[in-house]
Amino acid sequence: MNRLARLMEQAHAGDKEARDRLVSENLGLVHAVTKRFANRGHDREELFQIGCIGLMKAVDKFDVSLNLAFSTYAVPMIAGEIRRFLRDDGMVRVSRTLKENGYKIGKARQLLLAKLGREPGLDEVAEETGLAVEEIAANIVQYGYRSGKNYMDISFTIQDDKYMLRIRDDGVPFNPLEYQQQEEEEVTVGGIALIKKMASQFQYMRVLNMNNTVIELDIRKN
Repeated sequence: MNRLARLMEQAHAGDKEARDRLVSENLGLVHAVTKRFANRGHDREELFQIGCIGLMKAVDKFDVSLNLAFSTYAVPMIAGEIRRFLRDDGMVRVSRTLKENGYKIGKARQLLLAKLGREPGLDEVAEETGLAVEEIAANIVQYGYRSGKNYMDISFTIQDDKYMLRIRDDGVPFNPLEYQQQEEEEVTVGGIALIKKMASQFQYMRVLNMNNTVIELDIRKN
């Protein structure tokens, strides 16, 4: 078994270090693909971050038995992720502060908990607070995260039948997938565990000294 196959096998078995290594060693593919989309009205770093999402998906889905070069498989996925981002007109940047939202969410949760006699769902909290479900999800992911961060970018897009929520910040490395809530911390609308349960995909990667969290939520069909 060659090195790539071994790392892929480990990554697919849940080895975070192997997955991170595969992503890190193939960031050059993202840089190369991003150059193709220059002068499209978007910051190159932003396109790079979107391309990294495609790279993560390529790592997660690559089948070594196909006897393909990983780059042959990954490049179309990276480019496809960027193309979907560019064609979407539904990008919204969240301007409210997490602190402000956290107060609203906590108050609404307590009110609904008393009224319903159970833990409220995100849609119920969203209706009570007037916040978007995506904003609440972002707040839950970052709740209690004391990083001293100076920069945070929260945005979501509608892609096909999914909402994609992206959170970037320059704080200390923080992987919400590995986060274990401390006993002294208040639970907000079920915490990160609830988002993991609701999300069709939940990914994290540390790139260029930035935390990148990507959450995909299926759009409900009536």
